[in-house]
Amino acid sequence: MEEQLRASQPLSSVEIQERKRAAQMLDMDRIHQQMLFKDERIVELNNVILDKERQILDLQELCREQGEVASVTSQAARIVQKQWEDKNRERREIGTETDASLWNAVRPVHAEGRARSDSPGRAVPSRVLSMAKFLRELDSNSVQYFLARWHRPSPSGEQLNALLELTEENERLRKELLETTTNLGQLQTRLDEVDADMTRITREGKTQALKARAVAQGRIKELEDRMAEIKEQHAEQVDRLQTEIESLRSTREWEVEQNAQLREQLNEAKTKNHKLTEELDASEKANRDWEVKMAHGEEFLDQLIEDLAEAEDVINYMEQQKHSILDDVDKLKGSWLLYRHSSIVFLLNNQLIEILEADIVIYEEHIGILRESLGASKIDHRSLLRSKAFETKLKALEKEKEQIDRRSNEKNSSSGMREEALPGGLQPNAKLKGAKIFDRGVTARIGVEMNRHH
Repeated sequence: MEEQLRASQPLSSVEIQERKRAAQMLDMDRIHQQMLFKDERIVELNNVILDKERQILDLQELCREQGEVASVTSQAARIVQKQWEDKNRERREIGTETDASLWNAVRPVHAEGRARSDSPGRAVPSRVLSMAKFLRELDSNSVQYFLARWHRPSPSGEQLNALLELTEENERLRKELLETTTNLGQLQTRLDEVDADMTRITREGKTQALKARAVAQGRIKELEDRMAEIKEQHAEQVDRLQTEIESLRSTREWEVEQNAQLREQLNEAKTKNHKLTEELDASEKANRDWEVKMAHGEEFLDQLIEDLAEAEDVINYMEQQKHSILDDVDKLKGSWLLYRHSSIVFLLNNQLIEILEADIVIYEEHIGILRESLGASKIDHRSLLRSKAFETKLKALEKEKEQIDRRSNEKNSSSGMREEALPGGLQPNAKLKGAKIFDRGVTARIGVEMNRHH
């Protein structure tokens, strides 16, 4: 409801300014978001540039590793080639030598005691070992042994077979050497191709890295120029927005203070509302209690109305009795027998006067009680009207009692009257006693009802 009321009310200048400021804040937020987006794009491009540089470095590292692998491979190939050359040289040298025992039919006694089989012979493993053996033989044997070794006889058939086998072995080794040389050339060719591929890959990687770096630098330069243009274009707007931001901050602080004050007032209003609610609950409870009391008072007044109706009936009966007594008194005035019974009439009148005085006292007490009850039940207008009617009736009864007293006094003053028999055979003492008993019963009933009400 408050929001609807605020929406229906016309906008004030302060609210219009606040809405303008809110719109300006939205524009400023939009510009700020655009700047953030551009900054993010710049960061992304920088990341792309860094990735490209990282790739360039990886390619350079890969090229360097490939170069190292190629150099190691070439070194290994040279080492293998050298080893093959050494082996081939040794094989060629070994293939041209034979053992001296093959040419000597008789082995000297001082020769080396190494058992040899009946095979036609084998190639000496190393030229160095054969030369050492030759030197040992020179040291151990005489000159004759040396001359006998160089003047050996013609070879036998077994020695020729051994020589042929050695020749075949040398041919086989020569073929293997040629095959190994061919394989080594192929390996060298493959190594050259690998070196060429590595050089090409390195050159292409460097070219791509330079191109990517040039493109990235151009893009960075373009973005820097664009950022400078944007900053120059929006410099005034940024200053204005900064000023508006400061003003909005001050306004926000003021609104925060006002909001705090309004919250304090709202808390005070809630406290007052709580207190008033408690008071209202207490007043409602008191009203319910008074309503209950009013209901009891109405019941009591209804009972009093019924009692008044009964009292009216009694009053009517008393009026009838009064009229009959007055008629009797009028008849007694003209009767000469009243003089004879004047003493009896005087006694009866005295008794009647006493009874009436006692009734007057009782009625006055009941009138006081009824007046007190009427004063306590003035809340309801209806009960007040009923009490006024009852009070009017009581006043009428008092007037009638005064008339009765006055007439009784007049009767007492007429001492010259005589007693005469009443018409209809009625006895005055019986009538007086009946009226007295009836009045006392009504009075007792009214007293009981009043006591019950109190």
